[in-house]
Amino acid sequence: MEEPPVEAWCFDLLLFYRSLGDDDPQAKKMLAELEAYERFSFVVNGLITCLLVSFGLIGNALFVYQLHNKSNHFSRRLAKHLTALCIWDIALLCCCLCSYGIICMCLGILPFVGVTAYLLYLFQPFASFCVTGTIWQVLAITIERHKAVSRPLEQRTRKGQFSLRSIFSCIVFGAFALNFLAVPFERALIDCYEFRSNGFEVRTMIVQRELVNNQYYAILSHLIPDLIFRAPTPIVIIAILTVRTLQIASAQRTVGHQQIIPQRQRALGRNVHLMLTFFSIKFIICNTLYLFNTILMEVMGYGGKTSSQQTELEMEQYISSLYLTDFSNMLLAIHSATNWLIFYKWPECKEKKVKRFATSLTLSASSRADWLRGSAPIDSTSAEQALNKFRELKK
Repeated sequence: MEEPPVEAWCFDLLLFYRSLGDDDPQAKKMLAELEAYERFSFVVNGLITCLLVSFGLIGNALFVYQLHNKSNHFSRRLAKHLTALCIWDIALLCCCLCSYGIICMCLGILPFVGVTAYLLYLFQPFASFCVTGTIWQVLAITIERHKAVSRPLEQRTRKGQFSLRSIFSCIVFGAFALNFLAVPFERALIDCYEFRSNGFEVRTMIVQRELVNNQYYAILSHLIPDLIFRAPTPIVIIAILTVRTLQIASAQRTVGHQQIIPQRQRALGRNVHLMLTFFSIKFIICNTLYLFNTILMEVMGYGGKTSSQQTELEMEQYISSLYLTDFSNMLLAIHSATNWLIFYKWPECKEKKVKRFATSLTLSASSRADWLRGSAPIDSTSAEQALNKFRELKK
C-alpha cells in the first residue's frame, strides 16, 4: 500500500465511525449521537445563526443611521459610544456568519479541514476580540455616565474627559493583545491526507498545539485574563456603577419638595440609566454560559481530546462540549443581534396621534354643547326690569 504523503490524517469523526460498520456497537452508538448533533448543529449553528445575523445587521445599521441623522435622544458623546458598540456587534455577527453560520447551513457539522481551517484560524480569535471590545465599550459608557452624574461640572470641561479617540484606541489595542497574541502558540495549520479512489489528497487542517493542554498555561493565559478582563470583574464594576449612578441621579433630582431638573431632561437621563441597567443584566445572562464553557474546556480540559482513539467517556464529553459551545455561541449572537433594541427610539404610532386629536375635538365640542345647554334665553319682561333698574341707578 502506498505510504501517505504526510503524517496527519484529516480529522473526520463521522467518516471514521461510518467506516467501522454496524459490527461495533460502541461505534454505532457514537455514530447515532454524532448524526443527532449534526441535525442540531444545522438548526442552531446554521439556520438560527443566519437569521440572527440578518436581524442584527439590519437593526444595528438602522440604529447607527438614527443616531447620526434623526435622534437627539442621546448626547453627541454617548451617541459615538453607542456607534462604537454597534460596530463591535456587527463585527461579531459577521464572525459568527463566516466562521460557522454558512458552513453549518451547508454541511451540518463544522469541519476542520480545507477553507474552514483558515476561516477558524482567523475568525475565532477575531470573535473573542469583538466580545472583549464589547465588554470594555460598555464599561467605558458606564464609567462616563457615572462621572457625568457624580461630577457634572467637571465633566462639562474638556479637561475632565478623555478623548473618545484615546478610549477607542485603548479598547482596540487591549482587546487585540488579549486575544490575538497567543494564537500562534495555541493553534497551527498543518497538512493532512484524505483517502481518495485514486490515492491520497493533501489538505490543510487546523489543530491545537500541545501547550493548550497544559493546565498551568490555561489558567495563566485564559482563566485569569477572562476573570479580570471579561467576566465577572467588568460585569461587577458595571453593575455597581449603574446602581450608584441611579442613586445619585435620584438624590439630585429634588431639593426638599422642589424639582431642580427639567422634566424632559430628567426623563431622558432616567431612561438612559435604565437602558444601561437592562443592558448590563442582559449581558450577564448571555455571557455566563460562555465563561462557564471557557473554564470547563480550557482549564479543566473537558472534551478537549479529539482523536480516533478516544474512550467512550472521552467521546461523550467531547459531544457534550460541542453542545455547550454551540449554546454559548448562540447566546453571544442573540446578545449582539438584539442590543440595538434597547436603545432604539421607536416612532410613535400615527393612529394614536389621530385618536388623541379626535378625542380632544370631541371633548371640546361636548363642552361647548354643555355650555349652550346650560344657558337659557332672557324673556322681554326680565330685560325691561333690568333696564329700568339701570336707568334709576344712572340718575
